[in-house]
Amino acid sequence: MFKRSILFFISIMFFHNMIQSQTYHIDSIGIKKVKELQKISETTYRKGDFELYKKYVDSLQLLAKQYNLLEEEVLAIVGQGIYYSNIDVYDESLKKYLTALDIAKELPEDSKIRIIILANLGNIYNNLGQYDKASQTFKRVIRLAKRHENPERVLIASYNALGITAMHQKKYEKSLMYSQKVDSFATELSRNDLKITALNNIADSYVKLEKYQEAIQNAEQALKLITEKESIESKADSHLHIGVSYIRLNKLPEAIHMLAIAQEIAKNNQFLELEMHVHEYLAKAYELKGDLKN
Repeated sequence: MFKRSILFFISIMFFHNMIQSQTYHIDSIGIKKVKELQKISETTYRKGDFELYKKYVDSLQLLAKQYNLLEEEVLAIVGQGIYYSNIDVYDESLKKYLTALDIAKELPEDSKIRIIILANLGNIYNNLGQYDKASQTFKRVIRLAKRHENPERVLIASYNALGITAMHQKKYEKSLMYSQKVDSFATELSRNDLKITALNNIADSYVKLEKYQEAIQNAEQALKLITEKESIESKADSHLHIGVSYIRLNKLPEAIHMLAIAQEIAKNNQFLELEMHVHEYLAKAYELKGDLKN
Protein backbone atom coordinates (compact mmCIF):
# COMPACT_ATOMS: atom_id res chain seq x y z
CA MET A 1 0.00 0.00 0.00
CA PHE A 2 1.08 3.56 -0.40
CA LYS A 3 0.22 7.01 0.81
CA ARG A 4 -1.45 9.58 -1.37
CA SER A 5 -0.06 13.01 -2.06
CA ILE A 6 -2.19 16.14 -1.90
CA LEU A 7 -0.10 18.50 -3.96
CA PHE A 8 -2.44 19.09 -6.87
CA PHE A 9 -4.85 21.16 -4.81
CA ILE A 10 -2.00 23.28 -3.51
CA SER A 11 -1.06 24.12 -7.11
CA ILE A 12 -4.64 24.87 -8.04
CA MET A 13 -5.17 27.01 -4.95
CA PHE A 14 -2.20 29.24 -5.76
CA PHE A 15 -3.16 29.27 -9.46
CA HIS A 16 -6.63 30.51 -8.63
CA ASN A 17 -5.46 33.13 -6.12
CA MET A 18 -2.82 34.58 -8.44
CA ILE A 19 -5.21 34.89 -11.34
CA GLN A 20 -7.69 36.66 -9.07
CA SER A 21 -5.16 39.06 -7.55
CA GLN A 22 -3.02 40.05 -10.53
CA THR A 23 -3.88 42.86 -12.95
CA TYR A 24 -3.15 42.10 -16.58
CA HIS A 25 -2.78 44.60 -19.38
CA ILE A 26 -3.89 42.11 -22.01
CA ASP A 27 -7.06 40.80 -23.53
CA SER A 28 -9.51 40.15 -20.68
CA ILE A 29 -11.16 37.44 -22.77
CA GLY A 30 -7.95 35.43 -22.58
CA ILE A 31 -7.81 35.80 -18.79
CA LYS A 32 -11.41 34.68 -18.54
CA LYS A 33 -10.61 31.58 -20.58
CA VAL A 34 -7.65 30.77 -18.30
CA LYS A 35 -9.79 31.12 -15.18
CA GLU A 36 -12.54 28.93 -16.64
CA LEU A 37 -10.08 26.22 -17.68
CA GLN A 38 -8.45 26.33 -14.24
CA LYS A 39 -11.79 25.76 -12.52
CA ILE A 40 -12.82 22.98 -14.89
CA SER A 41 -9.45 21.22 -14.58
CA GLU A 42 -9.70 21.21 -10.79
CA THR A 43 -13.19 19.70 -10.87
CA THR A 44 -12.12 17.12 -13.45
CA TYR A 45 -9.09 16.09 -11.41
CA ARG A 46 -11.10 15.67 -8.23
CA LYS A 47 -13.44 13.31 -10.09
CA GLY A 48 -10.44 11.20 -11.11
CA ASP A 49 -10.79 11.75 -14.86
CA PHE A 50 -7.06 12.18 -15.46
CA GLU A 51 -7.19 11.90 -19.25
CA LEU A 52 -9.66 14.76 -19.55
CA TYR A 53 -7.68 16.69 -16.95
CA LYS A 54 -4.56 16.35 -19.13
CA LYS A 55 -6.41 17.85 -22.09
CA TYR A 56 -7.41 20.84 -20.00
CA VAL A 57 -3.91 21.56 -18.67
CA ASP A 58 -2.48 21.16 -22.17
CA SER A 59 -4.95 23.80 -23.32
CA LEU A 60 -4.02 25.96 -20.34
CA GLN A 61 -0.35 25.85 -21.30
CA LEU A 62 -1.05 26.86 -24.91
CA LEU A 63 -3.39 29.64 -23.86
CA ALA A 64 -0.99 31.00 -21.25
CA LYS A 65 1.86 30.97 -23.74
CA GLN A 66 -0.30 32.74 -26.30
CA TYR A 67 -0.95 35.58 -23.87
CA ASN A 68 2.60 35.63 -22.46
CA LEU A 69 1.48 34.57 -18.99
CA LEU A 70 4.72 33.09 -17.65
CA GLU A 71 3.44 32.01 -14.25
CA GLU A 72 0.28 30.42 -15.64
CA GLU A 73 2.33 28.60 -18.29
CA VAL A 74 4.60 27.23 -15.57
CA LEU A 75 1.62 26.09 -13.51
CA ALA A 76 0.11 24.35 -16.53
CA ILE A 77 3.38 22.43 -17.02
CA VAL A 78 3.23 21.48 -13.35
CA GLY A 79 -0.29 20.22 -14.02
CA GLN A 80 1.08 18.04 -16.81
CA GLY A 81 3.62 16.67 -14.37
CA ILE A 82 0.81 15.89 -11.93
CA TYR A 83 -1.00 13.99 -14.67
CA TYR A 84 2.02 11.80 -15.39
CA SER A 85 2.51 11.22 -11.68
CA ASN A 86 -1.06 9.98 -11.32
CA ILE A 87 -0.66 7.47 -14.16
CA ASP A 88 2.65 6.35 -12.63
CA VAL A 89 4.93 7.66 -15.39
CA TYR A 90 7.31 9.24 -12.93
CA ASP A 91 10.26 9.90 -15.24
CA GLU A 92 8.06 12.01 -17.51
CA SER A 93 6.60 13.77 -14.51
CA LEU A 94 10.10 14.59 -13.27
CA LYS A 95 10.96 16.09 -16.69
CA LYS A 96 7.91 18.35 -16.53
CA TYR A 97 8.77 19.65 -13.06
CA LEU A 98 12.39 20.30 -14.00
CA THR A 99 11.22 22.11 -17.14
CA ALA A 100 8.88 24.23 -15.04
CA LEU A 101 11.66 25.00 -12.57
CA ASP A 102 13.96 26.07 -15.40
CA ILE A 103 11.34 28.40 -16.90
CA ALA A 104 10.67 29.89 -13.46
CA LYS A 105 14.34 30.49 -12.60
CA GLU A 106 14.00 34.25 -13.13
CA LEU A 107 11.43 34.41 -10.31
CA PRO A 108 12.46 34.95 -6.65
CA GLU A 109 13.41 31.80 -4.73
CA ASP A 110 10.48 32.17 -2.35
CA SER A 111 7.93 32.95 -5.08
CA LYS A 112 4.77 30.90 -4.81
CA ILE A 113 5.36 29.46 -8.25
CA ARG A 114 8.75 28.04 -7.33
CA ILE A 115 7.39 26.69 -4.05
CA ILE A 116 4.68 24.84 -6.01
CA ILE A 117 7.25 23.32 -8.34
CA LEU A 118 9.52 22.25 -5.48
CA ALA A 119 6.61 20.67 -3.62
CA ASN A 120 5.62 18.56 -6.60
CA LEU A 121 9.27 17.78 -7.35
CA GLY A 122 9.71 16.48 -3.83
CA ASN A 123 6.70 14.25 -4.31
CA ILE A 124 8.24 12.73 -7.42
CA TYR A 125 11.48 12.08 -5.56
CA ASN A 126 9.38 10.08 -3.12
CA ASN A 127 7.79 8.12 -5.97
CA LEU A 128 11.22 7.42 -7.47
CA GLY A 129 12.55 6.19 -4.14
CA GLN A 130 14.94 9.10 -3.69
CA TYR A 131 13.87 9.69 -0.11
CA ASP A 132 16.77 11.84 1.06
CA LYS A 133 16.16 14.25 -1.83
CA ALA A 134 12.45 14.24 -1.03
CA SER A 135 13.03 15.04 2.63
CA GLN A 136 15.48 17.84 1.84
CA THR A 137 13.14 19.32 -0.76
CA PHE A 138 10.11 19.40 1.50
CA LYS A 139 12.00 20.89 4.40
CA ARG A 140 13.06 23.62 1.98
CA VAL A 141 9.44 24.07 0.89
CA ILE A 142 8.34 24.47 4.51
CA ARG A 143 11.08 27.03 5.14
CA LEU A 144 10.12 29.10 2.07
CA ALA A 145 6.37 28.78 2.60
CA LYS A 146 6.61 30.20 6.10
CA ARG A 147 7.77 33.50 4.57
CA HIS A 148 4.25 33.95 3.19
CA GLU A 149 0.97 34.71 4.91
CA ASN A 150 -1.42 31.81 5.42
CA PRO A 151 0.97 29.01 4.41
CA GLU A 152 -1.20 26.26 5.90
CA ARG A 153 -2.10 24.54 2.62
CA VAL A 154 1.51 24.27 1.53
CA LEU A 155 2.48 23.05 4.99
CA ILE A 156 -0.24 20.40 4.75
CA ALA A 157 1.17 19.08 1.49
CA SER A 158 4.73 19.16 2.79
CA TYR A 159 3.99 17.39 6.07
CA ASN A 160 1.96 14.84 4.14
CA ALA A 161 4.94 14.20 1.88
CA LEU A 162 7.31 13.90 4.84
CA GLY A 163 4.91 11.29 6.18
CA ILE A 164 5.25 9.40 2.90
CA THR A 165 9.04 9.57 3.17
CA ALA A 166 8.94 8.28 6.74
CA MET A 167 6.63 5.44 5.66
CA HIS A 168 9.07 4.33 2.96
CA GLN A 169 11.88 4.49 5.48
CA LYS A 170 9.78 2.26 7.78
CA LYS A 171 9.54 4.97 10.42
CA TYR A 172 5.86 4.26 10.98
CA GLU A 173 5.32 6.21 14.20
CA LYS A 174 6.88 9.28 12.59
CA SER A 175 4.75 8.79 9.50
CA LEU A 176 1.63 8.56 11.66
CA MET A 177 2.59 11.78 13.45
CA TYR A 178 2.93 13.69 10.18
CA SER A 179 -0.40 12.36 8.87
CA GLN A 180 -2.18 13.31 12.07
CA LYS A 181 -0.75 16.81 11.74
CA VAL A 182 -2.17 16.98 8.21
CA ASP A 183 -5.55 15.79 9.50
CA SER A 184 -5.55 18.54 12.13
CA PHE A 185 -4.76 21.23 9.52
CA ALA A 186 -7.44 19.88 7.17
CA THR A 187 -10.04 19.97 9.95
CA GLU A 188 -9.17 23.58 10.80
CA LEU A 189 -9.52 24.56 7.14
CA SER A 190 -12.73 22.54 6.65
CA ARG A 191 -11.14 20.76 3.69
CA ASN A 192 -12.75 17.34 3.37
CA ASP A 193 -10.66 16.49 0.31
CA LEU A 194 -7.44 16.93 2.31
CA LYS A 195 -8.92 15.21 5.35
CA ILE A 196 -9.82 12.15 3.26
CA THR A 197 -6.21 11.80 2.14
CA ALA A 198 -4.96 12.27 5.70
CA LEU A 199 -7.35 9.65 7.10
CA ASN A 200 -6.35 7.12 4.46
CA ASN A 201 -2.69 7.78 5.21
CA ILE A 202 -3.34 7.40 8.94
CA ALA A 203 -5.05 4.08 8.19
CA ASP A 204 -2.01 2.99 6.19
CA SER A 205 0.29 3.81 9.11
CA TYR A 206 -1.91 1.87 11.54
CA VAL A 207 -1.81 -1.16 9.25
CA LYS A 208 1.99 -1.05 9.34
CA LEU A 209 1.89 -0.68 13.13
CA GLU A 210 -0.44 -3.72 13.29
CA LYS A 211 -3.24 -1.67 14.83
CA TYR A 212 -5.91 -2.96 12.52
CA GLN A 213 -9.04 -1.74 14.29
CA GLU A 214 -7.65 1.79 14.28
CA ALA A 215 -6.86 1.40 10.58
CA ILE A 216 -10.43 0.31 9.83
CA GLN A 217 -11.91 3.17 11.86
CA ASN A 218 -9.91 5.83 10.01
CA ALA A 219 -10.56 4.34 6.56
CA GLU A 220 -14.28 4.10 7.31
CA GLN A 221 -14.26 7.72 8.42
CA ALA A 222 -12.65 8.64 5.10
CA LEU A 223 -15.37 6.74 3.19
CA LYS A 224 -18.06 8.72 4.99
CA LEU A 225 -16.52 11.96 3.75
CA ILE A 226 -16.10 10.93 0.11
CA THR A 227 -18.63 12.43 -2.31
CA GLU A 228 -18.93 12.41 -6.09
CA LYS A 229 -16.76 15.53 -6.16
CA GLU A 230 -13.81 13.71 -4.61
CA SER A 231 -11.33 11.54 -6.47
CA ILE A 232 -12.64 8.00 -6.92
CA GLU A 233 -9.12 6.73 -6.19
CA SER A 234 -9.52 7.75 -2.54
CA LYS A 235 -12.51 5.43 -2.30
CA ALA A 236 -10.44 2.56 -3.60
CA ASP A 237 -7.67 3.37 -1.10
CA SER A 238 -10.11 3.25 1.80
CA HIS A 239 -11.48 -0.13 0.75
CA LEU A 240 -7.94 -1.43 0.32
CA HIS A 241 -6.89 -0.41 3.84
CA ILE A 242 -10.02 -1.97 5.33
CA GLY A 243 -9.58 -5.14 3.28
CA VAL A 244 -5.96 -5.62 4.33
CA SER A 245 -6.88 -5.02 7.97
CA TYR A 246 -9.58 -7.69 7.73
CA ILE A 247 -7.04 -10.14 6.32
CA ARG A 248 -4.79 -9.55 9.33
CA LEU A 249 -7.79 -9.98 11.65
CA ASN A 250 -8.61 -13.25 9.82
CA LYS A 251 -12.01 -11.96 8.69
CA LEU A 252 -11.59 -13.23 5.17
CA PRO A 253 -15.11 -12.86 3.71
CA GLU A 254 -15.15 -9.23 4.82
CA ALA A 255 -11.66 -8.74 3.41
CA ILE A 256 -12.58 -10.22 0.02
CA HIS A 257 -15.69 -8.03 -0.19
CA MET A 258 -13.75 -4.84 0.47
CA LEU A 259 -10.85 -5.76 -1.81
CA ALA A 260 -13.21 -6.71 -4.64
CA ILE A 261 -14.71 -3.20 -4.51
CA ALA A 262 -11.23 -1.66 -4.56
CA GLN A 263 -10.24 -3.89 -7.48
CA GLU A 264 -13.28 -2.89 -9.53
CA ILE A 265 -12.60 0.81 -8.99
CA ALA A 266 -8.91 0.44 -9.85
CA LYS A 267 -9.60 -1.63 -12.96
CA ASN A 268 -12.38 0.58 -14.29
CA ASN A 269 -10.28 3.72 -13.87
CA GLN A 270 -6.92 2.27 -14.98
CA PHE A 271 -5.19 2.89 -11.65
CA LEU A 272 -2.48 0.40 -12.56
CA GLU A 273 -0.29 0.57 -9.46
CA LEU A 274 -3.29 0.46 -7.16
CA GLU A 275 -4.78 -2.44 -9.09
CA MET A 276 -1.52 -4.35 -8.67
CA HIS A 277 -1.58 -3.87 -4.89
CA VAL A 278 -5.23 -4.86 -4.59
CA HIS A 279 -4.72 -7.98 -6.71
CA GLU A 280 -1.85 -9.06 -4.47
CA TYR A 281 -3.94 -8.84 -1.30
CA LEU A 282 -7.06 -10.29 -2.90
CA ALA A 283 -5.08 -13.34 -4.02
CA LYS A 284 -3.71 -13.70 -0.50
CA ALA A 285 -7.22 -13.54 0.98
CA TYR A 286 -8.49 -16.24 -1.37
CA GLU A 287 -5.46 -18.39 -0.61
CA LEU A 288 -6.01 -18.13 3.14
CA LYS A 289 -9.68 -18.92 2.62
CA GLY A 290 -8.72 -21.99 0.64
CA ASP A 291 -10.34 -20.83 -2.59
CA LEU A 292 -7.73 -20.42 -5.34
CA LYS A 293 -10.18 -20.47 -8.25
CA ASN A 294 -10.68 -16.71 -7.93
